[in-house]
Amino acid sequence: MRFFYLFFIFICFCSTCFAASAKEMCAGAKMAAKQQNAKAPYKVNKNTELIEMRVNCKYKTIFTIKVIIDKKYLPNGWIEIMQKRHTKMNCSKKGLAGGFGWTATSNIYDKNSNHIAIISTTPKDC
Repeated sequence: MRFFYLFFIFICFCSTCFAASAKEMCAGAKMAAKQQNAKAPYKVNKNTELIEMRVNCKYKTIFTIKVIIDKKYLPNGWIEIMQKRHTKMNCSKKGLAGGFGWTATSNIYDKNSNHIAIISTTPKDC
């Protein structure tokens, strides 16, 4: 599963982010969440929908809520696979954790609204 949309959101305003104050970063994150939520729900990939994005500026965290459309397409060990990809992407120079010092957390549910996983990357993971 790809988490490129978080990366894309921050790329959209990254030209100012590296020099931005905490207040400006918060405003940019909230604006990105508002834009994503206006489109939600939408497919992130063939098996995942983004339902909602939230921002907590006090804790420098972006939360996403996603639904796995059909678990039968997921390989064994999918949570570990997703966590590795999530950490790699978010710890890059332009990632939430590595580039901006923010935490990225995805709460994942199945199509019946059962919580099945939390995938999270903090700056300490980098």
